[in-house]
Amino acid sequence: TLLATLPPELATQLATFGERVDSKALRNAVLQLCEWQPMSIDQLATLLGRDRNYLRNKHLADMIKNGDLEFLYPESINHPYQAHKSARSTGK
Repeated sequence: TLLATLPPELATQLATFGERVDSKALRNAVLQLCEWQPMSIDQLATLLGRDRNYLRNKHLADMIKNGDLEFLYPESINHPYQAHKSARSTGK
């Protein structure tokens, strides 16, 4: 599983997430995950224990708008293998 391949520091951080997580901490975790490797919304939702619609609407959309995240396939937003990557990992 994806969880088994996570870097130890990320796995430890995610293990501390409960029902309520500070928005800044959640977004930081998203950035770290997407720096490690591009992540689909379903992968992020699973790893973070959050609903995919909540993640997209409350966090991912803003993070893309702010330039923190980028789409792996920006030319096709509904690409079947769409994923998010950190803008930091692309040298921006």
